[in-house]
Amino acid sequence: MKMSKFIKPILLVLAIMIVICSGALYWAHGHAAILLNKQLAKQKILKGNITIKNVYPDLKGNIYFDDIQWSDEDHVHLKAAKGRIKVKLWNIATFRPDINAIDEIELIEPVLNFQFDDNMRISALSVDHKATEGEHIPEESEEFEVNIDFSNKYPDVKLILNKGSIGAFYKQRDFLFKDVHLEAAIKNGRYLGLNLNVGEFGGDIVGKTMNLSGKVDLLKNQENVSLSLGMYGVVPESMGLGNIKNPLDISGTVSGQLKSPVIKGTIEMKQLDIPPMVFHKVSGEYHYESGIVSLYDVVAKIWDGDVKASGLYHFDHNNYRIDIHGEKLMISSATKNVMYKGRCNLDMYILSSGKSKETIYAGSFQTGRGSVMFLPFKSLSGEFSSKTGETDFHNVVLDTDLGTLYMDDMEIHKNRVVLGEIYTYENGEKKIIRK
Repeated sequence: MKMSKFIKPILLVLAIMIVICSGALYWAHGHAAILLNKQLAKQKILKGNITIKNVYPDLKGNIYFDDIQWSDEDHVHLKAAKGRIKVKLWNIATFRPDINAIDEIELIEPVLNFQFDDNMRISALSVDHKATEGEHIPEESEEFEVNIDFSNKYPDVKLILNKGSIGAFYKQRDFLFKDVHLEAAIKNGRYLGLNLNVGEFGGDIVGKTMNLSGKVDLLKNQENVSLSLGMYGVVPESMGLGNIKNPLDISGTVSGQLKSPVIKGTIEMKQLDIPPMVFHKVSGEYHYESGIVSLYDVVAKIWDGDVKASGLYHFDHNNYRIDIHGEKLMISSATKNVMYKGRCNLDMYILSSGKSKETIYAGSFQTGRGSVMFLPFKSLSGEFSSKTGETDFHNVVLDTDLGTLYMDDMEIHKNRVVLGEIYTYENGEKKIIRK
């Protein structure tokens, strides 16, 4: 009996609270919908019209909605299946719509395409936009239609994108990102904190995953970045690096101005196939600036020995040159034949004009003492080149205790050494030993 007297007041209070909360939620629903629609109509950052469906709030200041779309007379610039805006409760209660009332904006499955000019001004393209080869991006001096206006102070808002698809187009470069998860927050109208994770990316660089995090200072005309970058499973072939399909991992730090960033970091590859050569445990450092990538302190394993490399790569034109130096490499591993014994030093370069079929591999080699088919030699030297995957040797000189032998048409075909004509000189006359 005493217990029932104690419980009844509690149940009554709970019932009253439920009624109050339900009424408040109903009241907030109407106010939130009106508040949101007024703010969308009033905002001037995105040029055009923004429409949403099925607005429903909660008591924590969240306003949920379906099917958001931003469009103008010509194109749809943004669409998302669902979304959420978190508004300061005081603004809902006092019915005062204002951009500063928004704390967070979250979009689920958004589709966006952005274009940047030389001055890094941003404009949204159609959600159906596709990059075309040789597409012209306006220069700074040309007419550039800006439909995103941040001329006033940046609002202190946190933007969250989940499962997004985003395209970014700048000059001749295009980048396509899928399964995008982004958190970007502006503080004090100036500092942008960024945390971007991409499940898959394509365009000028194709890869499996990417992350970018750090801070951007949005001070006008002096935008500076301080970011950490990671790109994993990158396909070198997509960057114009020959027919190389081995996955490449890139990490680094991004600094400098937003329109002319400097990137420094490291590269890693478990394996690099450049027929007939197969490199293992490739690692090194790079420096990117003004479209040029400098490679240095690159090391790798091949033919039971070590090689070092350096090079230059032009990001926009895909031109590159890589110089490689190796020492004490096993001849038997290089020729895949145990009948070739000894170690050699290697100097070579890889040169490309940006088209994989025009990639040239060339260089020279020099050995110490060894043997070929049980024939001991003091040294073996020569030059080689390759354009089609088949390696041709010329000016090959085999110096033995019995004399010097010459070969001009030795080649590696399908990973096998094929010997051509072997000759020597006696009294100044050429003497063929093997045809």
